[in-house]
Amino acid sequence: MKNYNAINTKFSFGYNTKLNAFIKLNLLLTGVDFKQDFNNAIKLKEQASILYSEIAVGWNFKVNRLTIHPTAGIGLMSVWNNVTLNNNEYGFNSNTIGSSLGLSLSYEINKNLSFVSEFSSITAKPKLAKFPESDILLIKEYSSSERDYIQMTNFNLGLRINF
Repeated sequence: MKNYNAINTKFSFGYNTKLNAFIKLNLLLTGVDFKQDFNNAIKLKEQASILYSEIAVGWNFKVNRLTIHPTAGIGLMSVWNNVTLNNNEYGFNSNTIGSSLGLSLSYEINKNLSFVSEFSSITAKPKLAKFPESDILLIKEYSSSERDYIQMTNFNLGLRINF
């Protein structure tokens, strides 16, 4: 890939219970745009959008000011692909179930403000682009049968405000 751009936006809303368990709703939106030129003979352009919404559950393990938050979630992933191969345009849409695992650490600065570090991974298996046989023969490197899973890994640092 010569050009690759991605935008990733995540929104979360959560609720902590008295049992140190929590439930949260996550919404993740990712956009990818890339182009590939195979020896100036074949031009490939793809624009993909991924929307993943989930409900995640987890526990809070607190040691002094440090809190460890392991989470697991399940949700719906929607994928939209627009592919241009030379002058042929194809559009693909798919919906599937995805799952996530995450681990975050938060350090409490005061009762309303915490420093947060989070690592999470989302995996899903949507139906992806299926090109006509004549076009697949042109670019064997871009066979949709080799792209079975979508996996996104995120690492975030930030501040959390508690109300």
